[in-house]
Amino acid sequence: MKILNDKEVKVDLGDGIFVYRGEIILLYNKFLQICDNFSKDTFNSIPVWSPSMTTIKDYNYSEYEKIFTDKTNSIYHNDKLVGHHCPTGCLGVIYPMLNREEVITDNVAYNTSTKSVRVEIDDLHQVNFTVWETVHVGEWEYVVESLDKSVKFFVQLMEHLRLEWKLQKATDTFFGPDAETLKRAQRISGSKVEFLIENNPFPPIMKPPLHRSKNKVDNFIPIGSANIPGNRLLNKFEIETEFNREVSACWGWGLERIIEIFYKEGIIPEDLETFEYKEENKSYFLNTIKNDTGWFVVDGLSSWFSERDVIDCSDDITDEYGFTIIDSLELVDKYEKEIKIGMEKFYKDLASTWDEIWDFKELKKRVSNGHVFLCNIIEGEVVQFTWYWFGEWTMTDHNWNFKFNFPPHTTYGGHWWCNPEYRLKRGLIKSLMDNLKPYLKSVGVERELAAVDGWNDSPMKLHKKMGFIGSDWILEEELLK
Repeated sequence: MKILNDKEVKVDLGDGIFVYRGEIILLYNKFLQICDNFSKDTFNSIPVWSPSMTTIKDYNYSEYEKIFTDKTNSIYHNDKLVGHHCPTGCLGVIYPMLNREEVITDNVAYNTSTKSVRVEIDDLHQVNFTVWETVHVGEWEYVVESLDKSVKFFVQLMEHLRLEWKLQKATDTFFGPDAETLKRAQRISGSKVEFLIENNPFPPIMKPPLHRSKNKVDNFIPIGSANIPGNRLLNKFEIETEFNREVSACWGWGLERIIEIFYKEGIIPEDLETFEYKEENKSYFLNTIKNDTGWFVVDGLSSWFSERDVIDCSDDITDEYGFTIIDSLELVDKYEKEIKIGMEKFYKDLASTWDEIWDFKELKKRVSNGHVFLCNIIEGEVVQFTWYWFGEWTMTDHNWNFKFNFPPHTTYGGHWWCNPEYRLKRGLIKSLMDNLKPYLKSVGVERELAAVDGWNDSPMKLHKKMGFIGSDWILEEELLK
């Protein structure tokens, strides 16, 4: 393990200003190249050659004075204010550039490395440091998928270098005058994730930060972050887009800090050259901001995968509200009229928004393949239903083609629907939900699997209320066909 030696690679000029020299620069340049290549290859990002200062106009747009209070640094000429040093990369560079653009019509990414100045001198900060950053502007789905990939890039790179890492929700300073109030909301909504790596033991030029508990040392320090300020910065800088759900985001590193740790740990440029990013669906980003597990981003769409234990439940199945189990073609024929009347309203409710909607022919096919249709029949029509899939099954939601072969004790449930005319009927929905576990227990099921679209808050809350917990079951090889 190497310890930074001021005489070899780092010279302290005082007042939070340092000079780097020698072999650490080779490592610095190689890491910069890895980041640039990833951003270009993955997002087709446009490189930006950036200044280290910002205009008075853009400084006012950014609300730096309110965000960073006394940490900003102004530039004067003959006692006249002419500009400001940039305390960040994106606010001082990318957003001002986009302010001068025409209307943005396509999802776009820009990457830059820029010098930032922040009057924040302590054991973990420098007054002058380098930020490498990629900024994304576009539709919500594009931006979330991009940040998801950026976090995977961090995780995979740290794993490749065999460095201890972690992710945590945090707050940032993009919210201006309402920062204290909005920091609390931001932590809840999870619009910022910090990248941390272990820095142990600390070199002489750094002191370890105190753990939040104040009585022990936390040797993990932040070296970068991924942030979604929503459309706030687009509005601040008067940037126009043609997107329905316009949003921007940024992610990046403080280069000096991460390179110092790399150097201390003996990382060399050749270690970085052998790194290769691989696509994967598991979402470290969403798992972190949601403080949960089971979050995945597949083809740009976020989903929460979950499961629950079915063993510990009542044996009682009630026939309240016409609860009916349809698990054979004979029962399909018996209730064909009621099913078709209900499906007419099902189609009217969802056909315009659900591409994978199924019909009566598909219902018969599913039942003949061993899957089960549970429903409530009231006044001659199906008013509520859900499905359970057993054995071999292909998940086709969102045009996915995930093939599974569930063992006898495992099932997947989903595609719940309730006729809008009956959704407020007291006890109806609860009666179906209360019957699910007893039914599954009666047919030998011990484990129920589920998945919910990331945007669909109501069923997600219902699943959690019913005892579902986040799960990575979609990665379990024994379930795959």
